[in-house]
Amino acid sequence: FRRLCQVYGGKHLADRVQVIPHSVEPRCIYSGREKRRQVVCVGRWSDRVQKRGWLLMEVVAELLAKDGRVTVVIVGERVPELEQWHRGLENRCRERVRLVGIIGREELAEFMDESQLFYSPSAFESFGIAAAEALCSGCSVVAGPSPAMPAFGWFVSENSGQLAANDDGVGHATALQDELECWEKGERDPSVISQIWCERLHADQVARRIVDLKQG
Repeated sequence: FRRLCQVYGGKHLADRVQVIPHSVEPRCIYSGREKRRQVVCVGRWSDRVQKRGWLLMEVVAELLAKDGRVTVVIVGERVPELEQWHRGLENRCRERVRLVGIIGREELAEFMDESQLFYSPSAFESFGIAAAEALCSGCSVVAGPSPAMPAFGWFVSENSGQLAANDDGVGHATALQDELECWEKGERDPSVISQIWCERLHADQVARRIVDLKQG
């Protein structure tokens, strides 16, 4: 929007564009614990068109085959297709994938707090609240490259993740492997990620931003 306003109205108009993001509840915050080599995924997996559970399964299977240390936590409806896929995995892979179903907010916050990565296979999102919650919890984010996922280009800025080069199984799996390697090399700092995004997305910060704009 700023770029569009810059083109049509110049810097004066572009500077008037302010971002008011969706708010995240303050319980989503990094505790300082040691992060596990773990990917957490959250979705309404019965929605094949938006959430693309079929892509999730393809990508996770590829990732498990390439990385013998990574674990994956899949949160959301345990749809038959997902359970059948899980049963069909080789033992060495199946034991590293947890289908936890629909869980409470506290338990979800715990999974995000202990994980290094949040992965979204979605085709489109209006904002991506689960990804925002993960950022506040000190996770980095991986997703596909799509104009229908506008917030995710912002989410992966400032060493907070990356978008896949291609919006397919190979592209997503490669991005996850690359991102895990960034953690391995010390290129991701959960405390810094959490601080940056809590200051932007926590509900009290968003409310303060709105009040400041109204008073200004």
